[in-house]
Amino acid sequence: MRDEPDQPESQIGGTLDGVRVFNAGQIIAGPFTAMLLAEFGADVNNVEAPANPAVRTVQFAQDHRG
Repeated sequence: MRDEPDQPESQIGGTLDGVRVFNAGQIIAGPFTAMLLAEFGADVNNVEAPANPAVRTVQFAQDHRG
């Protein structure tokens, strides 16, 4: 908790407030890291391929053991 009692916690700037990040990651680690940076206050911009990025078509293994 910060020592700024007059502001609600949602309006207090993060540690990375003012830092701009361009996320070009596609599979798990890149987007996850971008999410963490955003939670610390960074301004995250996603850069994706114009046609069907790989992460949107990945199908994960399913357990069909019933």
